[in-house]
Amino acid sequence: MSRSFYVGDIEPESIKCKYEDGVLTLEFPKENQPKLPESHSITIE
Repeated sequence: MSRSFYVGDIEPESIKCKYEDGVLTLEFPKENQPKLPESHSITIE
């Protein structure tokens, strides 16, 4: 049996996988995403 899926532009060398107790775990690094601006809170009285 085999399965396949598309995950985007990821370097194959950076994917980590582990098979333990019948469970396959895959880890994909996040792409460099732009940093969101800091949030600000305003107190309303």
